[in-house]
Amino acid sequence: MQTMEKRGVRVLVPCSEGVTADELPTLMKTANVLTNKQFDHVLVETDIWKSVMEYLPAWSRTMTGYTEPGRRFGSALEYTDSESGLIWTFPVPAEFRKTKNGILVVENFGLERKGKRVIIQANEADVCLINNFPNETEQWYKADQTFGIPYGSPIERSDSARYLWRINKRVGPVARGDYDGYCRGRGVGVDSLPSNRFGVLVEAKDAELSTVQAKLQLAEKIAPDAAAELKRLAETTKPESIENLTELIKLLTGQ
Repeated sequence: MQTMEKRGVRVLVPCSEGVTADELPTLMKTANVLTNKQFDHVLVETDIWKSVMEYLPAWSRTMTGYTEPGRRFGSALEYTDSESGLIWTFPVPAEFRKTKNGILVVENFGLERKGKRVIIQANEADVCLINNFPNETEQWYKADQTFGIPYGSPIERSDSARYLWRINKRVGPVARGDYDGYCRGRGVGVDSLPSNRFGVLVEAKDAELSTVQAKLQLAEKIAPDAAAELKRLAETTKPESIENLTELIKLLTGQ
């Protein structure tokens, strides 16, 4: 995976080598994946976007869940990914179960896989509710100060406004991108399939070892024996040497 540092932000996974949303917790164990609010800093408040736009769209670590307009949350929000067939499930804390027209947000979470079901795992105290989540998609809205999620009624386009993409109901992380388009980096996507392969941006200060560690953790899913050998190698070898070895393997195998 390519890496690039620019004022505190690094591209851990470019969109050309993208990961699906269910791989995020693995990456989050080794690096601080950017939140939706941090993407505002990258894409709107600074010119960092000039150095990362070619690697977008990207997933954020801001996990969300909402249901159909006018319908209560109930005990869990559910959404079926039409491509993978996975049922993404967001358990709803008791205090929010009667909520209508809101969106749940959590940024410290894990995922549990039970058959076709992917369950969001988070401390209830970390799950937040944003009320007045808009029913209309492709409109400009105010953004809440904590998570940068659009809310309220449509407003005029402005630097502080955010452009919302939503569908009927969904569970999944916020995606960001589209700097060259109409939104100029201000689009907040809560409509993408979790099975889409997007990039991942992280805080650079935590990324020195994260690329190698993330590769090892992802490899454990695919080839446990090979991953164990690589892990032993990683414990005694500098990260840059492993990166060089990876490139050599690609050259020898014609990848």
